Amino acid sequence: MKNKVNYSVLSATLAVLVLITALIVMLILPKNNDNNAVSSVNHQTSSINEIESEVSSNTVSSETSSLTSSQIISTVSKITSSKIVSSTPVQITSAPTTQEQIEAYIPNNDWRLIVVNKEHLLPESYKINTVYLPNNYRLDSRILDSYNNMINAAKNDGITLRIISGFRTYSGQVSLFNNKVNQYINKGYSREKAKELAAQYVAPPGTSEHLTGLAVDLISTDWYNYNSDLNSNFEKTKEFEWLYNNCAKYGFILRYPKDKENVTKINYEPWHYRYVGEEAAKIIMDNKMCLEEYVETLK
Repeated sequence: MKNKVNYSVLSATLAVLVLITALIVMLILPKNNDNNAVSSVNHQTSSINEIESEVSSNTVSSETSSLTSSQIISTVSKITSSKIVSSTPVQITSAPTTQEQIEAYIPNNDWRLIVVNKEHLLPESYKINTVYLPNNYRLDSRILDSYNNMINAAKNDGITLRIISGFRTYSGQVSLFNNKVNQYINKGYSREKAKELAAQYVAPPGTSEHLTGLAVDLISTDWYNYNSDLNSNFEKTKEFEWLYNNCAKYGFILRYPKDKENVTKINYEPWHYRYVGEEAAKIIMDNKMCLEEYVETLK
């Protein structure tokens, strides 16, 4: 009589376990009716049936009249095993872009000529050794002497230049771009249009030269006394005139000329200068080229 009572209790316990398992499976499985989902459900049902059969076999065995606590724990463990976890669908990501769209271009393996733009992205993992300037801006340590020589030469000619941007971290570029996007959204543009407009002035993450530590934004010390933001009027200053005529001597170029927007895909930025080495800088500035045009001559 005792065995019959235990068998009834165990049967009820098993039924509850099976019901709970079924609910767990229903919650975990994706809400679709594709063949994989059906196959997975059938697989789980088969597994539950196997476990139920195992429990029944243990229950009616002549060697034992009741299910021990360790057997119950073992049964629950089997029901919640990796078989159920494996039913979760694999997340499919979109196809990657082409190789030239995800890797910055380094002509002749010359780090000074690295091309970073909307077609040649710099990965977030890109690392360089940077050095701090007195005002806490950073540059690639390899161009520090050239930069200091240019700033000192300008000062000797009565021109004081102020750096307002050097090396930027990837996360910093993300913040700058998002801030610009939000400015356009606040003006009433849609998010997509805002991104398009923002990209004309702030490079989207991965496309900015500032990630290389080879680019600097330079203005006059009193620029923000009369201007709220950077704009093309900087070309009217004596600071710009000096930079344009002398930057190549120190290995720098005006990176985004006003007549090269169709090539650089960046609006004219008279404040943005990029280190490329003295030889390349002289050729680029003397021939009124942009970096993209110059590296084409190296192929």
